[in-house]
Amino acid sequence: LEEGIEKAGGGRSQKSIAEFLAQAVEPPTPQAVTNAVNLLVSIGALAANEQLTRLGRHLAALPLPPISGKMLLYGILFGVLDPVLTVACAQAFRDPFVLPMDPGQKRAADAAKVQLSRQRG
Repeated sequence: LEEGIEKAGGGRSQKSIAEFLAQAVEPPTPQAVTNAVNLLVSIGALAANEQLTRLGRHLAALPLPPISGKMLLYGILFGVLDPVLTVACAQAFRDPFVLPMDPGQKRAADAAKVQLSRQRG
């Protein structure tokens, strides 16, 4: 949702982001919009008036989630792009070990992880 807000941020009319997104075929929940706007404001991509900042315009041009984009931009600025790329890639993928809710299934999942780690060292 943050990426969508960023991409739409530059081309909106005078409507608020919530009003703009409410017109979508499948609009997001108001809480999701609020959370996304708060995140973008907190990382400096959106100003309090819901306009993209200079950083926000750069992040909107990247095909990445805004947090990963900011991390990469700062990695470039501070000359530490290689380790930052590693962290950004690790963040982009989900944990392959999704734990079930049932206690019996959790124990079975834990046992499978132990077995896998023994096989792979």
